[in-house]
Amino acid sequence: MRAAMPSMPPGVVNVTHGVAQGQTIAAQLRHARIGVFPAKRSEEALEVISTVYPGLPAAENTLASTLLARGVTHQSIVMLTSISAVEIFNFWDIMVEGMTPSVRKLIICGDNERKSIEAAWGFEVIEVYRPSFFSGQKSDRAASDEASPGFSGKIVRWAWKDRLDMQHRFVTEAVPYGMVLRSSAARRAGVQTPVTDSVTNLFSAINGVDYFQTGRTLDSLGFEGMGVEETNRVLYEGWD
Repeated sequence: MRAAMPSMPPGVVNVTHGVAQGQTIAAQLRHARIGVFPAKRSEEALEVISTVYPGLPAAENTLASTLLARGVTHQSIVMLTSISAVEIFNFWDIMVEGMTPSVRKLIICGDNERKSIEAAWGFEVIEVYRPSFFSGQKSDRAASDEASPGFSGKIVRWAWKDRLDMQHRFVTEAVPYGMVLRSSAARRAGVQTPVTDSVTNLFSAINGVDYFQTGRTLDSLGFEGMGVEETNRVLYEGWD
């Protein structure tokens, strides 16, 4: 179980990434990009954000940044493939015991769909998983930890042996706000996403919720009827 965070006085932000002294957050989150709306004010926003997250660059826009959330892919897929174990055993480490070779293949397929969406929207296609994950040598979590200069000084350690169910945020956040938005962006750009769509359909059946209807889409965000070029323009210029 994760330790409870201490309360902070008003006006104080407690950033807990377990980053060693002298190490930038960019060294930990090598794939992350800051999304700013409107994107034309990215430079202005980064002047402020860099005081907390030094070294992180800006994405093309907020959609590009959102697509880079790798947890959306592996969290939802590993919850789906671990469903029997999650519902039978008291504790199940989905990121170790649940990360089998076949599960890894599904995650890679889902991530390839993400990269296809990025390319179709004109965004930089970024690798969010390390080579050892694709080769099947170890989980991305283990590879990330070992490659981190601040690994030995981390305060926050990985601990996924927790009580899970299908209402966990790896489902109720990753699917409606991550996978659904990816599918929406894919359809707008004419990209096929069978793995992403299947994960959403299966969790919709499991939880009795049509996540395609209740989740976050480009239409629900106000971009109904806009093509890729027009949507990118609004994301850069703003609504005015």
